[in-house]
Order: sequence, then structure tokens, then C-alpha cells
Amino acid sequence: MRGKPMETIIACETCGMVQRMEELQPGTAADCHRCGWIISRRKVNSLGRTAAFSLAALINYVSANIYPILRMNHYGAYSEAVLP
Repeated sequence: MRGKPMETIIACETCGMVQRMEELQPGTAADCHRCGWIISRRKVNSLGRTAAFSLAALINYVSANIYPILRMNHYGAYSEAVLP
């Protein structure tokens, strides 16, 4: 059971054909057997991109909650606001 690749069941958005599909390798795509439409695609280095975007989002989230985005000084009344 250990050496067998994982399979999933997926339906084509164009023609509705339901078919089994093995796990895709990076940089490959799977197409429908009936109409030829691309039903699944796996981009190269997708996990690395996801990690980089998550790290960038974390850095921006922290800085957005530390620094004020709105400062108001109206007739001597001073107010600052940060993201909630």
C-alpha cells in the first residue's frame, strides 16, 4: 500500500465526466478524456510560493497592527487608529 500513488475523483467543468486522477507531478497538467479540457494543473514550486506568500502576509500583518493608518488632529483633539 505504501508504493501506490494517491488517486482522487474529479469532474470536468465542461462536459461533467467524472474520472479518477493520480497525483500530478510539478509542472504537469491533466486533461479530460472526453473533451480534452484541462481539469487540473500543478505549477512548479507551488509549495515554495505558498510559503513565501504566507511569510510576506505575516510580516505585513504585524506591521499593519503596530503602525497607525489614520492620524487626525482636529482643533486640538488628536486621534490615531490601527487595523482592528
